[in-house]
Amino acid sequence: MVIVVSSSVQNVGKTTLSMLLGFMFVSDKKKVLLVDADMGRNTLAERLGLDVRKGQSGKVFEVEELGYKFDFGFCDMHKAVNVSGYDVSVVDFDVTRSAKHGDYYFDKADIVFIPNPSWSIEKIKDWSMRFIKNLKDAGIKAKTFTYPVAVRYEKDDEVELLKWTNYDLYKAWKEKGMSLGLEKVKGILYSQDWASYISLNDYSEGKVRAFIKESIERLREDNKEWLK
Repeated sequence: MVIVVSSSVQNVGKTTLSMLLGFMFVSDKKKVLLVDADMGRNTLAERLGLDVRKGQSGKVFEVEELGYKFDFGFCDMHKAVNVSGYDVSVVDFDVTRSAKHGDYYFDKADIVFIPNPSWSIEKIKDWSMRFIKNLKDAGIKAKTFTYPVAVRYEKDDEVELLKWTNYDLYKAWKEKGMSLGLEKVKGILYSQDWASYISLNDYSEGKVRAFIKESIERLREDNKEWLK
C-alpha cells in the first residue's frame, strides 16, 4: 500500500501525519518505507539525521527513531525514491515544492491523505475541496481522505472546534452530492513537545513517546475501515 500525505498549502501537518502513520505501521510489524518528498525543506530527513546535501537522494537507508525501525529515503529535483517492495510506503509530498515527482507518487498512491491545518475552517474547506477536485480531474484513482491535525490551545474552544473540521468538510461535499470518506474523527492534537521535536528543538523524549502512542491509537480508531 502506498499512502501519499499531501496538500496544496504548506505548514498544515504533512510531516507530522506522515511520521505518525509510519510509526503506526511499524508497530503493526509491517515493512515500512517513509519518504521525504518535501524538497527544499526536508524536515523528515533533518529529523532523522541525514544530510540532504551529500548526494544521498533517491537512496534508501535503514533508520531507527524513538524505537521504531523502518526504511527511509528523500528526493531531490532529479531523483525520486522507489516505493515498491514494501508492505506500506508513506510519502510526505509537498505539491508546491516537489511537483516534478508528482506523476510518479500520485500514480502509485492507493490513498491520499490531506491534513487539515489549525486555521480558519472556511479556508480549509475551500483549499481541501479544490485540491481533491484537482486530483480527481487529473485522473488520480487513489482514495482521498482529509484528516484534522490540530494545535492544542490552552484557552478558548478552538481545539474542540478543529476536531470536527473533517465533519464540516464532509457536510460540504455531501451538499454537492460527493463523498469525502471519513466523517467524525478524533484527529491528531499537537503537544508542545511534539512541536519542539518536529522543529528540531529540545524536547522531552518521554512526552514525545506518549504523544506518539496516543496519536497512533487515534489513527487506528479513526481509520479502522480502510486499515483492515
